[in-house]
Amino acid sequence: MPKESDAKWYVLHTYAGYENNVASNIARLVENRGLQEYIYETQIPLELVSDNPEDFVEEPIDEFEDDFEDEDDDFEEKKAKKPAKKSRAEEQKLLPSYVLIKMVMNDATRHIVRNIRGVTGFVGPDSQPVPLTDDEIKTLGVGVHKTFSVDYNVGDTVILVSGSMAGNTAIVKEINPETGMVKGSMLVGGREAIVEFEASAAEIFDV
Repeated sequence: MPKESDAKWYVLHTYAGYENNVASNIARLVENRGLQEYIYETQIPLELVSDNPEDFVEEPIDEFEDDFEDEDDDFEEKKAKKPAKKSRAEEQKLLPSYVLIKMVMNDATRHIVRNIRGVTGFVGPDSQPVPLTDDEIKTLGVGVHKTFSVDYNVGDTVILVSGSMAGNTAIVKEINPETGMVKGSMLVGGREAIVEFEASAAEIFDV
């Protein structure tokens, strides 16, 4: 039987927007077929992006100090920083349309993974799988597991703030801390439906 040390990281190309679906399909396939000793994990590299580039730029607090040194109590108010523009940081895919997979490569596992819905092929010459180098693994942060922190829990009502479902509300049914994906109940066409979205795409809904 293969060992985890035999597994290497490969890159899958997917249809646009199918990254999370592919990762979920692989997880289900591994569970249903008992492939835990051949396919170990998948990752979708993410980066933190802010909608306000000045978020981390510290403004000087003594801008008016020279002009108002001899003034009375309003000096402290005049030199205070301006209120920061309200902004929001969110995680975005570092490599859209790609999923990283750690697996033991052979003809059988390559065929199984290649035929998962949403996968267009492995990255490599003539679609032949080529494992990532140590430098590439380090650059992409592969194998580094992030902790997803959200300010809502199962049962809470959230509002989607990004993505194709932005503006809709949903009741949280499940939070997956490993993938950062959330399942929720949402009214679609007047009927209740279970939808899946990224944890960072939702905020607690204040009535």
